[in-house]
Amino acid sequence: MGKKKSAKTLRRNAKRNAEQSLERLMEQVNGKKIKK
Repeated sequence: MGKKKSAKTLRRNAKRNAEQSLERLMEQVNGKKIKK
């Protein structure tokens, strides 16, 4: 096995990271709305 990750794995990780950051962003926005 090489050290390089396959393109498929990188895409999957990127997708997961994007979803997580999106969720975090939504939580921040919702939190700000609730605080107001």
